[in-house]
Amino acid sequence: MPRIPIFRLGRSPEAALPPNLGTYTPKLVLEDLQLGVDNLRHDVHLSPRFVEQARLQIARLIVRHGDMEGLLAAETAERPAGTQFIGSRSVPNAQPPKPGVSELRPLLAELHVALAAARPADLAPEPIGAAHVKRWTSDLKARAERVFERLADRRDGLKEGDRPLIDQLAAVRATLPDHLNALLPSDIVGLNIRHHGDFRLGQTLIVKDDIFIIDFDGDPRLPLADKRRKLPAARDVAGLVRSIDLSVNAALNRALSGGSDEQGRLTAALDEWRERATVAFLTAYREAMTDPRLWPKQAHSAESMLRFFLLDQAFDEVEYELSHRPEGLNAPLTGLLRILSSAESEAHA
Repeated sequence: MPRIPIFRLGRSPEAALPPNLGTYTPKLVLEDLQLGVDNLRHDVHLSPRFVEQARLQIARLIVRHGDMEGLLAAETAERPAGTQFIGSRSVPNAQPPKPGVSELRPLLAELHVALAAARPADLAPEPIGAAHVKRWTSDLKARAERVFERLADRRDGLKEGDRPLIDQLAAVRATLPDHLNALLPSDIVGLNIRHHGDFRLGQTLIVKDDIFIIDFDGDPRLPLADKRRKLPAARDVAGLVRSIDLSVNAALNRALSGGSDEQGRLTAALDEWRERATVAFLTAYREAMTDPRLWPKQAHSAESMLRFFLLDQAFDEVEYELSHRPEGLNAPLTGLLRILSSAESEAHA
């Protein structure tokens, strides 16, 4: 497994003791193994105690490094009495470090630069050509049309709360093709490289103050030839941005499932965290990127390329949920509309 840290968050905080686990027995299911798929991730069953202790440890890390308590307390100087959402599980007297953007080391950018310098033919970068742009745009238009058709056919059978989102998305159907054409012009300058292919928060491991990338085998749903296909570095960047957005939705749903009556406050705090986390990541990535062929220096060009791959990821998420978990459509629909709304706002600015 490659040991590639994304960020180094500066000075290490006091080391937290590892959880004291009881005896547990992993169960490995040997049926239905698939060639080229990370079967362990899907088929190893851990004891409930292990899962609970790991969840508590992750919560401590979020409190320490993510400053969630600071966000939740931002609206008032004093913490009101009542539910202590995350702080009750934090390490006593631990002060979350507040590293500035300059202290972050986004080694994802360094990884992309290294891949762009690869020599072997199967790893070497390739210039982005008009044929690539045409194929990407055509594939995204086709996926979007499938999503529009399936949402229209199934609208009345989906959750009532999702139907207004479906209607808002349907309103942009006619203008979306022209919008996609404008995002990636045929004469775009850049490189296609071998990349992670399935980059998201779930593909990282936290060890002390480092984060390590894992699972370089790409999207498990794709055939090997598609996993090996070279694409712009923006695809990995878009994957993490979308993952940050989805993590916010998951955190909000989990908090509200406990019967919390502070939905407005939680929503505002998590929205702020999403924006801060996204801006911090993108800013640090741009500052560490030394090859303009991977990330354009012009802000408009970089934003357009990122938005294209964000839309590609978001439509893929909606299509996946429609096929496998229609009750989970709210998160990708909301994210997709947010991407489209930001593009419209910039167009009228």
